[in-house]
Amino acid sequence: MKRILLILICSLCIFSIVNAEDDGEGRKHRKHRKHKDLTPEQKAERLKKIEKKKEEWRAEGLTEDEIEEKLKKARKCFGKRRGHHKGRHGLRHKWKKMSEEEREAALEKIKERMREAGKSESEIEEKFAKRKARHAKRKAFREKMKDMSPEERKKFIKEKIEEKKNEWRAEGLSEEEIEKKLKKRKHCHKKRGKHRKKHRKHKGDDSEED
Repeated sequence: MKRILLILICSLCIFSIVNAEDDGEGRKHRKHRKHKDLTPEQKAERLKKIEKKKEEWRAEGLTEDEIEEKLKKARKCFGKRRGHHKGRHGLRHKWKKMSEEEREAALEKIKERMREAGKSESEIEEKFAKRKARHAKRKAFREKMKDMSPEERKKFIKEKIEEKKNEWRAEGLSEEEIEKKLKKRKHCHKKRGKHRKKHRKHKGDDSEED
């Protein structure tokens, strides 16, 4: 039994050494699997984008060390955002399964964290009231969309987009900036749609997309 255990430990150590890489400072780390699912074309596209950004920074007069520092910071921020999104996304699925008491306890924990961050009771209440109003607005919007025909839905969405454009124009944004914002929103919506479809497929639900 001891011999089997020793063999297993040795195998694990060998695997860790083989699947490690030098970080340039003499330390060995397990290879990260961040981009393992990317196709060769996607990897090439990603490298092109990074190189394009580097060229922009060189044109601004930044040194190679400064560029590397900026890239390092960008990677760190991306990791944080990804972790934050995963955390929020996970909570959203847990929230549906929670009882009223569990939800109240979770909300109290959030409030406690806000108090620790130095927020006053009035600020906390204001933030929660805004969240509640936003949630109610989204829920009403979804319910309204469900009862519409595809033509009515398209018309309704166009009206909403025009309303948003007018809001941005009132804020003093140029047409170019407005188009840029709309393009970004469309891209984010498309990504969310793909994610929802993937999640339903994983759960075994073949229902049509919302």
